[in-house]
Amino acid sequence: MPANYPPEPGDTYGLSPIGFVFWSRDFLAAVAAPATAESIRLTRDYMVCRIQRRWVPSIFWGGRRKDQPVLAPTVCREPEEATRKQLACKLATRVQAFEYMTIVAVALTVCVSIYALSGRRILQNEQDMESTWAKIDAEVEALEDKIFKAANLPLAPEDHTSVSALCDMHEIDPAGNGSYRVADNAPTTTLPWQHQLPPRYVTAHQAHLCVERSRALLNLFVVTMHLQSWGSAVTQGLSKFYLPVAPLFGVMPSTLTHFAQEESGDGSLCKQIRPGLSNESIRKETCESFLWDEINRSRNVARSIPGSTTLYLLPVLYSFLGAMAATMRGLRRKDDSPLLSYTDRARIVQGAILGILCGGVIGLFATYIGKADAVGGLGISALALLAGYNVDGVLRFLDELSDRLFQPAPTAAPRRSS
Repeated sequence: MPANYPPEPGDTYGLSPIGFVFWSRDFLAAVAAPATAESIRLTRDYMVCRIQRRWVPSIFWGGRRKDQPVLAPTVCREPEEATRKQLACKLATRVQAFEYMTIVAVALTVCVSIYALSGRRILQNEQDMESTWAKIDAEVEALEDKIFKAANLPLAPEDHTSVSALCDMHEIDPAGNGSYRVADNAPTTTLPWQHQLPPRYVTAHQAHLCVERSRALLNLFVVTMHLQSWGSAVTQGLSKFYLPVAPLFGVMPSTLTHFAQEESGDGSLCKQIRPGLSNESIRKETCESFLWDEINRSRNVARSIPGSTTLYLLPVLYSFLGAMAATMRGLRRKDDSPLLSYTDRARIVQGAILGILCGGVIGLFATYIGKADAVGGLGISALALLAGYNVDGVLRFLDELSDRLFQPAPTAAPRRSS
């Protein structure tokens, strides 16, 4: 026997148990299939490399633990031992890197999901507040039509068509003669009773409608500001971190800057956006900021952000997470068996790429799966998670679909001449 295989204590044959496993690997491979001696040794080296590496990245603590050596039984040497250990350590390094990527992907998925969900909530609240405002304003307008009669055309010289808003008609001076005037005609001087007494309206119905109208207007203003703040997080906020994603949603910052520079000379554009501005307050930065405000308040931009996020970004993230879950679970099974092979390192990368690919194309089948809007498309993310978890099933589905669509038509057999 070779000298590098020392016998164990009490071994009269001069062969240790490790040496016996090494020389009888072909026999054990046939008995304990599908595990082989090579897969067992590779799995052992992989486990040793995982123990020697810290869980945190090696850039902080130097990677391996040198203060705690790993106690492993001596395995008989062979020419491929160094290569096998190197490949096992590379496999451990790649698995650890994808574990870090999965943790980052989970955090990113949670943040994007919360942002998309909050956007859908804000849009729904904005629509509800606008519907409430329109309903109350329609009631106020109907009551105004009863108070102010329509003028007969053509107008006579003594006729006039001046009207006032219903909610502006309340008693200005409760201590006076009880006359009701328009609030805009009140004197400019501030009296002490104006800060103490609430306005007294003409009728109870008017007071009810005006209070509801003021409340609905305030709620609409709040939800509009909320929508503007939410949209600016993507159109303007990410650009501070050198992530210019605003052009993906149709917002080009250079276009707004150029448009503000051309139209800010006389201030006509800014006056159209903000009619109450004076010429002294109109500047280049101010006009551009007004354009950004109108863009962020636009429903088209606000709807495109959660729609694109739900149909494309979230499916990619969830599909990647599903692929990583399937890969890690399969790797854990191989580690316990042990059935690790040299191709597992490339299989991990291919699983991640195929998972991202399945998540990217899952939005193309959204119309066949269910509703493809920002609210009904929530099931697409769940389907993308399942698609990433079972990439083989998705590939089989694509194979069957491709065969049905592009299968050549059967040609008729030639007739035999009699």
